[in-house]
Amino acid sequence: MINLKDVEKLISQQKFDEAIQLCNKALGLLPHNNEPQKQWETDLIYKLNFHTGVAYQNSQRYQQAIEAYQKALKYQPQDICIHLNIAICYYGLNQLQNSLQFVDSGLQIHDDNYQIREQLQILKYSIFKNNKQFQECQELLKTLFENNQLTQESLLNEYLEYLYNAKDYNQLLLVLDAKAKLFPKSIQQCMKNKLIVYLQSQDYNRALLKTEEYIQKYPNDSSVLTVKIQSLLMLGRRPEAKQFYQESLVKFPNERVLLNTKIA
Repeated sequence: MINLKDVEKLISQQKFDEAIQLCNKALGLLPHNNEPQKQWETDLIYKLNFHTGVAYQNSQRYQQAIEAYQKALKYQPQDICIHLNIAICYYGLNQLQNSLQFVDSGLQIHDDNYQIREQLQILKYSIFKNNKQFQECQELLKTLFENNQLTQESLLNEYLEYLYNAKDYNQLLLVLDAKAKLFPKSIQQCMKNKLIVYLQSQDYNRALLKTEEYIQKYPNDSSVLTVKIQSLLMLGRRPEAKQFYQESLVKFPNERVLLNTKIA
């Protein structure tokens, strides 16, 4: 009887052909390979075909992988991992419609495997993007965000770009807050981006307040000084803007290009 751990070890060692040969040999020895009569036969045939698919997929032989996965799917049609792997293989073959079909079928399976579901959603986004279905991309990212499933920084950044172009300032602020919580290293940049959002949405009082809070927290960062100056100017507080401008030039003498706001 085959030990599946031997197959897994071969795959981990990237000995894919040996793993495939071992699985095929084991399948050939089963008396009821096509129509298993016992549960242990069904389970073993499923696992052997699944591992065969993994070996083919990892060696980028996607069509053979799909065929093996399809055989495994016959015995475990609700295995969300197989749906994901088939979708990935079709994506690798640039058969995007077939890939999307298995993405959607995988998402319809009631499974608590959050990571697999997240990978399916990411793949769906990639398919939409490759098809230039940008409206669908934005709607998918919005749905993922609302369901607390938008946890990849790259996708969060793409969603932020969509929102910025759409001038959806309220949603921008929500997504920036979520990004800061998910990725603590991005807190400072998210705070700066929020200042720009306040300024562009003409919420000058909040822009001024939050800029002052930012400067207190990061006193050596000169990149937000113009936000405070512009906020003061838009609020009609020109003398304060001029005074802060002059103080900033003293503190940051090398930032004249940055502090290019003209104050009469």
